[in-house]
Amino acid sequence: MNKLQGADLPWLIKTYFSDPSKRIKLKKGEILMEEGGYNDRLYLVLRGYLKGYVETPDKGNFELFQAPRYKFVGVYSFFSKTFSSSARVVAEEDSEVAYIDQNIKIVPSDKGNSLFEQFMPVVVSDLAQRQQEEQKIGFEKERALRKLIQSERLASLGQMATGIAHELNNAIVVLERNTHWLCDKFSKMLQKNYSEGYQYFKNGLTKGRELSTREIRKKNKNIKKKFSVKEEADKLAVLGIDEKSIAEILSNKEISIDTIYNYWLMGIAFHDMKIAAQLGTNVVTSVKALGGQKSIQKETCDLNETIKKALTLLSSPLRGFQLTLSLSDLPLVFINKSDWVQVWTNLVKNSIESLNYSDTDNKIIEIFSYSDKNYIFVTVQDNGPGIPEEIQQEIFKPNFTTKERGMEFGLGLGLVISERIIRSYKGDIFLSSQPGKTIFTIKIPV
Repeated sequence: MNKLQGADLPWLIKTYFSDPSKRIKLKKGEILMEEGGYNDRLYLVLRGYLKGYVETPDKGNFELFQAPRYKFVGVYSFFSKTFSSSARVVAEEDSEVAYIDQNIKIVPSDKGNSLFEQFMPVVVSDLAQRQQEEQKIGFEKERALRKLIQSERLASLGQMATGIAHELNNAIVVLERNTHWLCDKFSKMLQKNYSEGYQYFKNGLTKGRELSTREIRKKNKNIKKKFSVKEEADKLAVLGIDEKSIAEILSNKEISIDTIYNYWLMGIAFHDMKIAAQLGTNVVTSVKALGGQKSIQKETCDLNETIKKALTLLSSPLRGFQLTLSLSDLPLVFINKSDWVQVWTNLVKNSIESLNYSDTDNKIIEIFSYSDKNYIFVTVQDNGPGIPEEIQQEIFKPNFTTKERGMEFGLGLGLVISERIIRSYKGDIFLSSQPGKTIFTIKIPV
């Protein structure tokens, strides 16, 4: 159990899940609820192990989540009051669950006067952990795809990619929908009942963990010195607030530092869940692009917008990097935006990983855009170790990587996908590399 669960879960179990008459014993293989079936209960696994499955377009089963001891099941249908299960939940071994239903009598406490308030910390934590499990499942499928790429010709990859993309998409859609619904509900509740806590929740939600470890240590030291506090300094430092706000918090006895810190953590949890959903979407987009299933939706837009969008998605990995962005006015082009967000994401991510794996000091990434009468040019440059000349012609081949420790997603397809997208717009990509300076130049006809 994490910190939030450790603080709240024992009280919730004792208060709401201790009634022996509201328990269900399941034999291995028994079904607790069916996908799309009626459910007005919130279950807590007391012992055993449950799994949730959704039906794929080809009538197969996709593992959506795992629920070991002290995990909640039925969160979405219970709190949204749709009373419709989003998954088929099956006991993987002999299990026992406790439950509450809509008729439960609420026990007021300092944790809140509604079920939504009382259960929010553990529900958010539970969903965050479930999301991490979801990603692991997705990565395992990608690793399986990697082995298939090694043994099959590239021409056969399209069919395999289609099935995997569909399965991943099912999980991502459920995750993203539940995350946005829960975040919206909690935001409104918090804004109405605890406006000061909402401010810190919103900071965590919108900015994430924006301070580096070095910055937090420095801020922690300054807070202890200036305000003569010890334990509180650790929590105040990570919030990223100015000295005026810190002074106001410390002078107001009605404000609990632990409370605003926990609300900030909840915002962080939602922020990370949303980012993970975006990354999952990028993986699906990448696999579909390789399989030839590109979206045909195009519109007239500024290519610089897609560069900025890609950098927004990479805001967390780019922490600690010196980013130089020099974007000139460009003629409008008729494109699919997601195609080009994917191109820039792959190229910048390639620079990030190259710099990280080489332990380069003063990590610099520079992006420039400019144009002439016939072409638009975009360059992505870094000061990493460079790519040896003998393998520069190999980097656009499937499953090839220059990283000794392997690609983050295990596919080695980022540059392959980028080149394929660029070629589909009758463009070109060029590489120039030497130690301390690697440049990818993209040339696109106007």
